[in-house]
Amino acid sequence: KIFESLNDRGVDLSQADLIKNKLCSFLADDEIEDFGEKWASIKEHVGAEPNGMVNYLRSYAISTHGSVTKRELLDKFEEEIGANTKSGYTIKQKRKKVHELIKDLCNHAVKYSMLTSPEEEAPDNCDSWSGKVLFLNKLQAKTCRHALLSALMNGYKDLEKLIDVITVVQLRNVIADGNPNKAEQAHCEVAKLIGQKNGDVPIETIHKIYIPLIQSNENFFDNFMQTDAVSIPVWRYILEQIHNLSPVTEMEISDTSKVHVEHILAIKAHEDSIEESRLSGHEELKRYVHKVGNLTLLDKKLNIKAQNDKFSIKNSEFYTHSRIPMNDYFNKLSIWTKEDIEKRTSKLCQEVSKIWQHPNEGSITDEQLVKLFKAYKEKIKLDHNI
Repeated sequence: KIFESLNDRGVDLSQADLIKNKLCSFLADDEIEDFGEKWASIKEHVGAEPNGMVNYLRSYAISTHGSVTKRELLDKFEEEIGANTKSGYTIKQKRKKVHELIKDLCNHAVKYSMLTSPEEEAPDNCDSWSGKVLFLNKLQAKTCRHALLSALMNGYKDLEKLIDVITVVQLRNVIADGNPNKAEQAHCEVAKLIGQKNGDVPIETIHKIYIPLIQSNENFFDNFMQTDAVSIPVWRYILEQIHNLSPVTEMEISDTSKVHVEHILAIKAHEDSIEESRLSGHEELKRYVHKVGNLTLLDKKLNIKAQNDKFSIKNSEFYTHSRIPMNDYFNKLSIWTKEDIEKRTSKLCQEVSKIWQHPNEGSITDEQLVKLFKAYKEKIKLDHNI
C-alpha cells in the first residue's frame, strides 16, 4: 500500500514495479522470497535493453488482449489474476492465478530474450531465423516483437514465414520513412490473432493484415533511389545478403574486422576525385556519396589502403584485387560518376526486392527495372527544371 501511494504522490515508478508489487500483495509471506527469485530471473533474461522488463510485459499482454499501452499494463495484469473485487475470486484463487502467471512469465521470458539477443539466446535449431531477427533489431523494429513473441508462445508453425513478411514491412517502411504507429497496430492485431487461435492461423491470413502497409515495388524503387544509406550496420547486412546470392563465392564476409563497408566515392573525396566523377562540387558530393549504389564491401586491408583516393586508382589497385564478387561490377569502368551511382543503386534495389519480396508482386523484373529507372530519371529531371 505504501508502494502504491508513492506512485499516487508523483514518484515515477515503472509499470513493471507496480505489477510486481501488485502480484506480491496476494502472496503469503513465505512465498515472497521464491517469487522474488523468479522475478529476478525474468528480469535477467529481458532486462538488458532500456525498459526491457516493461517492453516484455507489454508484448506478453498484447498476445492476449491486443493493443495495450504502457499505462494500461497494470490494469491488464490485475485482470489476468482477477484482482478487482468484481471478479468474485477468493484470495486463494487469486494467489493461484499469481503463481500460474509468474510461471508463464518465466517460461516466455526465455523466448523473448531470443528476440532481443538472438545471437546469444537462440538454440542451434533456430539459426535459420535468428539472423533474420538480428536484422530486425538493426532496423530498430522492436514493436514487431509483439507478434513474434505471440508466435513463439503459441508454437506458430510458420514462424520463419512470419519473420519474412514482417521484415518486408519494416525494411520498406524504414527506407520510405513510413508510419511506425500503423506498423505497431498491425503487429498487435497479429499477436492477438495468433494468441486467440493458439497458433493455428494460416500465413495467408496474416499477409492480409500486413499487405496494406507494404509499399508497392514502384514506390519502394522511388524511395530506394533517394534514400541516404547512413546506418552502416543496416546496409552492411543488406550487402551481405546480396553477396550471399552470388553463386561463385564461398568467402565469409560477416566478420567486420576482416571486411569493411566502403564508400566508392569517398565521403571526404579530394578535389581531383570530385572532378573525375564529374560532380559540380562538394554540395553535389553530399547528395550522392550516401546513395546505396555508392556502397560496397571490401577486404579490410584493401579498404585501409584505398582511403579517399579517386575511383580510377581505387579500381585498378584495390577493387580488381578484391575477393568479393560484387566488386567485379567495377571491372569495365574507368571512372565513377553520379550516373554510375544511380545505375548501381537501381540494380541493388532489384537485388533487395529478390531477397525481401512483396507477397503479392514478387521481385522487380528486368523489364520493370528499365521502366522504373526511366520514370525516375524523368522525375528527377522535371524536379531540377522546376
